Amino acid sequence: MSTAEMLVNRMVRKWEQERATGPPVMPAIEQQPVITLSREYGGGRGLLIARRAAELLGFTVWEANLVDRIASSAHVRRQLVESLDERNANQISELITTLFEDHGFHQSDYLHHLTRTLLAIGRLGLALIVGRGAQFVLDPRRTLRVRLFAPLEYRVQQIASERSLTEKEAREDVRRVDAERVAFCAAHFRKDVRDLASYDLVLDFSSLSPELCADLIVHAFRGRFG
Repeated sequence: MSTAEMLVNRMVRKWEQERATGPPVMPAIEQQPVITLSREYGGGRGLLIARRAAELLGFTVWEANLVDRIASSAHVRRQLVESLDERNANQISELITTLFEDHGFHQSDYLHHLTRTLLAIGRLGLALIVGRGAQFVLDPRRTLRVRLFAPLEYRVQQIASERSLTEKEAREDVRRVDAERVAFCAAHFRKDVRDLASYDLVLDFSSLSPELCADLIVHAFRGRFG
């Protein structure tokens, strides 16, 4: 069983337990409150912050590579969507149609499957999604959209130290990855991932510790959604 399949199985079991023992499930049309985290490239701090925040909230972290694997696997994607009731699954199809029409997303197979995956995760809830433009797909009324950034020079020094690169090599690496992330959202969602209007909370990880960043995310989420 792949990592993606194990994560989906674990998440579905957790969601079913919450549904069985917790308060009444929200109406099917509503997305559960979730967190999306977009970050500038600067070493492993983004994932460290995401994992700490998720641990404090009891959420599952959906990293970009796992989201991609689910989006590209018909079996795992179907398993995720079928964990929802029929009404919710049908609404995901309707939402995809609306998103593509209203926002002019490119109708590629990859984007269609990615969008379906993100919407399903949003309906399940208990999730912190890292990257992959999730902030542009999920309902902003039910999503805490977080952006992590730091000055270029700080990020260059971090990468140079962590990966034993020269300053020139680290600078090229940072600029390349930053450009790839900008290009991804521009190509698929026609959005600038750097536009701060797309976020509810923006944190500078060069001046705030990972622990403090995670605590601020948790505080903002609980303050907004209870």
